[in-house]
Amino acid sequence: MAQTLFRSIYLSKLIPRSQLPFTRRDQGKMRQNEQEFGITSASLETLVERSDLIFLCIRPQQADQVLEHLAKIGVSGKRIVSILAGLKIAYFEQRLPGAAVIRAMPNLPAELGEGVTILSYGARADLEFCSLVKLFFQNMGLVVDLAEQHMDL
Repeated sequence: MAQTLFRSIYLSKLIPRSQLPFTRRDQGKMRQNEQEFGITSASLETLVERSDLIFLCIRPQQADQVLEHLAKIGVSGKRIVSILAGLKIAYFEQRLPGAAVIRAMPNLPAELGEGVTILSYGARADLEFCSLVKLFFQNMGLVVDLAEQHMDL
């Protein structure tokens, strides 16, 4: 889903490729993504330092470790978009104090531009952040705002 999301962000033409750093645990796959998409990898520390907006496209079972690392680096004032299934906004807000959080749940047809993405907003997600995230996901299909309590039914 991370690659689908990147394509959608790229198609939105809101951010040039040169300003889209990314990181992966697997160095081989990271180099492959650099070549395939023409974007630059960075350490998590460098990515956080250079970014105002961070997309978390990891498996839910990796969340504790990654969020602990992010908290040590410091993400207060950063904007976080999570596509982790089953993990509530409160989970992120508790572990990443001071960060604005949006929870996004795209479905598989999003890979074809025919999907639906559900967005729920944390307490610090301002109108600018919400609007920007909607623009990113629109190239993947329909975008729907939904209160988080209805998301995991």
